[in-house]
Amino acid sequence: MGILTRAQAHRDGISDAQLQRAVRCGELHRIAAGIYMRADHYRELDARARHRHTALATAAACGPGAIVSHVSAAVMHGLDCGGLGLNVVHVTRNRSSGGRKSATFHLHPAPLVPEEIVLVDGVATTSLARTFVDIARTTSFENAVVIGDCALRRG
Repeated sequence: MGILTRAQAHRDGISDAQLQRAVRCGELHRIAAGIYMRADHYRELDARARHRHTALATAAACGPGAIVSHVSAAVMHGLDCGGLGLNVVHVTRNRSSGGRKSATFHLHPAPLVPEEIVLVDGVATTSLARTFVDIARTTSFENAVVIGDCALRRG
């Protein structure tokens, strides 16, 4: 089983109460608001795959205009994220204000030009070059070099 949305569950006759019960019982894992995955499948994923699923779900939950960015974009592009933390999903919106941050989500307000946005598996994601710049601005020199090297090898 892949991702199950709240809307899909409702179409299948599953109520919110049943979804909540399934999460409490450990049958489902909530990966973002209204987006779930079978808990046993989620537990089998490595940290990169978990982050990727969470980034996909978060982008869907944020709606149009949400661009997967920073370390989340690096994961989407398949870059080696060795020294980077994967506990926060990063999304950028093309605007000058209105960012927000929580323990698991960071919304960046930043200007983006069309050339900096690509589709990765159908999801709007910052380009390799923009991803590198975003990471270089927000992490250590060593991590930036690793990401830059991986991005150069990707093209």
